[in-house]
Amino acid sequence: MAVMRATLAVRPEDITLGHGAGQVTEGLPVEMCEPMGSETSVVLDLHGQLLRLRVPGMRKLAAGEGVPVTWALEGAHLFDPGSGRHL
Repeated sequence: MAVMRATLAVRPEDITLGHGAGQVTEGLPVEMCEPMGSETSVVLDLHGQLLRLRVPGMRKLAAGEGVPVTWALEGAHLFDPGSGRHL
């Protein structure tokens, strides 16, 4: 059986900081945290890939701090990395 590679796409609104209903990934390091008024822009390191989130409210997270993330995978999509075609 051949192994097929795919790109996983998850919308920012389907990713939340902390523990919740969904798949949880523990201890993702904070790269950047920028409060922007009614929300905070957070960038995390997911095994060398940057993961960008919009978090409601004013949050203060230190660079390097490990935070849990919950993924609501019901709305996730898979794409062929070569063609970009939705699988």
